Amino acid sequence: MEESQSAKFSCLLFLFIILFIFCIHVAILFTSIRDYKMHTEEISLLESDIQTLSNQKKRNRLFYFLPNQHPVVLMKESSSIRMQELNKDGSDIIQEQILDSDPFHHMIVAYQKDGLAIVTKGASVLEGNNHVNFYYYESGQPLKKLDSQPFFIETYLDQSAKVFNNEIYLVGKDEKEDFITSSMINLTIQMHRLADETGLQQVISSKLQNNSVISNLVPMIEIQLYDFGLQTVKNQPFPVAKEHRSDNKNMVQHYVHDPVVAIVMNNQFVQYDLLNDEIIQPIEMPEPLYDPKAFSLPDYTVVIGKSSPTKSSEVIGFITNPSGQNVQPLLIEKGKFLQSYDEKTFNVTQMGKQLYLASETGAGVFDLVTNEFISYSEKQYDELLLSPILKKETELTRLHEEDDGLSIQKFFHFILNDSAGKGVVLSFSIFMAFPFLFVIISLVVHHHKEANMKKAYRHGGKKQIATIENIDRTRITANDDSQVNLTIVFAHQNEMIKKEVKMYADILYPPQIGDTVQILYDPILDKVFLLKETK
Repeated sequence: MEESQSAKFSCLLFLFIILFIFCIHVAILFTSIRDYKMHTEEISLLESDIQTLSNQKKRNRLFYFLPNQHPVVLMKESSSIRMQELNKDGSDIIQEQILDSDPFHHMIVAYQKDGLAIVTKGASVLEGNNHVNFYYYESGQPLKKLDSQPFFIETYLDQSAKVFNNEIYLVGKDEKEDFITSSMINLTIQMHRLADETGLQQVISSKLQNNSVISNLVPMIEIQLYDFGLQTVKNQPFPVAKEHRSDNKNMVQHYVHDPVVAIVMNNQFVQYDLLNDEIIQPIEMPEPLYDPKAFSLPDYTVVIGKSSPTKSSEVIGFITNPSGQNVQPLLIEKGKFLQSYDEKTFNVTQMGKQLYLASETGAGVFDLVTNEFISYSEKQYDELLLSPILKKETELTRLHEEDDGLSIQKFFHFILNDSAGKGVVLSFSIFMAFPFLFVIISLVVHHHKEANMKKAYRHGGKKQIATIENIDRTRITANDDSQVNLTIVFAHQNEMIKKEVKMYADILYPPQIGDTVQILYDPILDKVFLLKETK
């Protein structure tokens, strides 16, 4: 059965072609999947998060406590300040807010109502250069930007804004370039034009006064007036948002309850007479105090310093009444927390019977009744940041390992989501379809021929020998064989029958006229099936 063998050979050949194409595509697919990264976006986000968290460890930060004793961290970023509220034990970040801020990141913070009043100098171009933002934040609540008239400060914020007894005072200009003063008291924002005040029609500049003893106790600004008569410029102090001018003595009598105050002067903690503008006497301390810094509060004065002149000496603190009497130790834990007391950002605030301490290295709350002290340090915060960094780094390692390895998940992700994967699958489908289809057709034809041959036997057909009478070559070749058209003759029931059949013959050993072939003849369908060549 030469044709049957030829069909089987063709099937095997095409199966080999299919296998070859399959192996090529598997090799391409293997190489593509090996180099494919299915977690690119996730890895990029994780790396960005890790970088952000790492940067938070490096940024300049300020630590505060909210009135409910939740720590708050204010971090300086490129054109904003990131504020994070932590839970009570400081082990988790429960809320995060963004405040508009200029690149210098100066801010003024005060305790008002049940939260923090915050003033920044904004970076938003839409609101104009040097504009001032007023914010209020209360635990667990969204950050509120308070409405106010447009207010602008051309200097650094801390040169034009100051906190007195948790009230914020500022000097600047309005949209018309007029000099104004502003105050933020219990979240109420008020503004006054200096030109509207009596006798101040010729203001040419204004700024906060910081070079006198009383200016640390009373909000004052220093203004410059142009005197047309004398053609000179005068500097004179002026209480913020007040309508009258006054000399130093009258201002003390008007604004200060007790003219004797406890301050630091000439590197000593002393009692000072504001009325006579002179030192009364050094304040006797329970132990020596070096490099002191005083904080004037509504009901107390807190002084912090070192126990010895050496740089590494212990930091200690004391508390007195505003006039410097009844000095008592401030029973705050020793250590690194108070080491930054001489920094500009270190601050002590009184809220009732509690002292709130804020700094770049931590924050604390001291209860004056129970002498209890709670604190939150930058070390605790860094440990808080380290935990998610480690988790994200572990996840990042896992994703990299999955990207570098081979898996069913990676295979399906590649062919479903990557354009190259879709291309490989499409190419594989196209190249596999044609030979596979050809093989299917060949098998169907072969099966059809086998069925017809069985039918021929049922019709009374039988195998017999036919002689080749004529040979015509066609132009069709397959597998190095040439197709020929044979004219054969054979006897059936004493009758000579002539038929034509096609077969593939070896080019080197083609059939000859007179050769015999084995056939099967279906007498009912009058059809010949070529079985085997004989000679």
